[in-house]
Order: sequence, then structure tokens, then C-alpha cells
Amino acid sequence: MEAGHHRVFSFIMAGHLLFAILMNMLFLTVSSHEYQVQALLPPTLTVSTSVISETDSVTLHCQPPASASVHHCYFYTGEQQSNKGNSCLQTLTGTELLFMSHQRSPAEVKVRCFYTVKYGAVNSPSLHSDTSSITIQSQTPQMSVQHYDGEYVFITCSLPGSVKDDTKCNLYFGEASRPVRNLAVSKESSRKTKQRFCQFYVAVPDFLRNVDTDCCVSCRWFRSNCGRHFTGADDS
Repeated sequence: MEAGHHRVFSFIMAGHLLFAILMNMLFLTVSSHEYQVQALLPPTLTVSTSVISETDSVTLHCQPPASASVHHCYFYTGEQQSNKGNSCLQTLTGTELLFMSHQRSPAEVKVRCFYTVKYGAVNSPSLHSDTSSITIQSQTPQMSVQHYDGEYVFITCSLPGSVKDDTKCNLYFGEASRPVRNLAVSKESSRKTKQRFCQFYVAVPDFLRNVDTDCCVSCRWFRSNCGRHFTGADDS
């Protein structure tokens, strides 16, 4: 009888020991899973500016949680991924963003990012960041011609919001090589489009005489401190 009790007691102790081992393994598994979930939280994507031209650059920063041991970061627009390496800090031009998103300016490019953490031989991807939008404005000026009751025609030449304060606009009629007007860009920009502009006032008789002769009006802009900078024209 005593031997039987001893066997029962040994069986119970073995059961307790097995239960303790299983619980410990479960705790380690859950803890490991919680660590991975924490490490794979989505990053925060920041952009240095939200409005650029095709030749301007924007810096993208994919910021993982502080606890994550990051292996690589990836930026993408739609299905297209950046091919400028795997750094979490990248600088891209407007042209590169347009190429990645298969768009032409003016356009709004939506960018997201994610990172990977290496567990052994496996690269585990994180959740993706929220979307950041970057507006890419055309280098070519946009023109509008308006005439209200009065003696003048208003010709507005709209430029990318990123142009510098030393930018100037030239107004031409037809194929003339010399401008009929020259203005510095406005200090203010449009609240809606973020564009800056030059606005020309041309007397109605002068406007009609030139248009009748040359048929078209064009605007060109350039930076006065950069002699080689001569950018697009837009005929109206």
C-alpha cells in the first residue's frame, strides 16, 4: 500500500513538473510574440516639405519605434519602391517621385514606408506608415489672361511655390527675343495651390496690337543670380 501511495505521489509530482515546464514554454512563446509585435509597430514617416518642383528635392525619414532593431527601411508610392538603397533617411527629387508613381507634373504623390527586423535568417516587415502627400509642381509656368472693365489686361504667370525670391518673369509676344515686360516674382503665394506668381498689366490697345500681330503671349521665368537658369515657357 505504501509503495502504491509513493507511485501516485511521484506521478502527481511529475504532472506538476510537466505543467510547470509547459507553462514556462508558453510564457516564453507569448513574451517572444509580444516582443515581435512591439518591434513591428508601424514607423512614422516625415517629409521635409510637402510642395516641390520637378528639380527640387524632398527628404523622407522613416522613423521606427525606438525599441526596434531595424535592418532596412523601404519607401514606395503605389506598387513602386525606391531604388536608392535601404536607408531610413532618403532624399528624392520631384522627377524621381514622378517616375516612381508613373505620373507627370503637376501631380500629388502619396508616399509610405516600412522597415524590416532580422530574426535569424528571416527579415520580418513592419506594418506600413501612414501616407504622406507631396505636391509636385510643373516647372513650366501657367498663364491666365483676364480683362475686366477698364483700360488694362491682366496677365498672370503662375510659378512653382518653391521658386526663390530672386526669380523674375519675362513677358513676350510672339517669337520676340526681347521681353515687353519684366517683373520680380511676388512675395506671396496662393493659399490653395502654393504657387507664386508675376502679374502683368498691359494696356488694352498695346495688348490688341501685339496679339493681332504675333498671335500668342508667353511667359518665361529665371533666377537673376543664376545666369544659366532659364526655365520653361507657356504659350497662351
